[in-house]
Amino acid sequence: MKAKCRARVRGTTLLEVMLAVFLTAVTALGVLAAQLWATRDARANAMREQALLIADAAIEARRPKSRDGAAATAAIALQQWQTRAASLLPHGAVSMSSAGGDASIMQVTWDVHANLPHNGDLIDLPVPCGDVAVPANTGCVVLAFAE
Repeated sequence: MKAKCRARVRGTTLLEVMLAVFLTAVTALGVLAAQLWATRDARANAMREQALLIADAAIEARRPKSRDGAAATAAIALQQWQTRAASLLPHGAVSMSSAGGDASIMQVTWDVHANLPHNGDLIDLPVPCGDVAVPANTGCVVLAFAE
């Protein structure tokens, strides 16, 4: 009777160990996936914050220090911030357009997936940029201001 009982118990310990290793591996993969998601989200928020700072600084740089040469100063300031955006953001670009009347729009765009692998398995798609049309895989920030 005891020999029969030992034969049944003999493989049980191995099965328990295999199950524990499997559950540990699944848990570790879940923790790694959560870390990866949090890192991607933090990077996207940092890019968006950087773009907002660039747009705000470009708007502030457009304000003339004096009335002489205001248009030339505004054009130079926009060109300087276009150069800075290109160096601070992946494929960053700054553009300005009129929204009618005294209102204008400052738009900063950048390539959202510049440093990600190109395997087509993207989970997080970029947030649309309001009513402004932007190409796919492009993040953007739009600030409206009065001149």
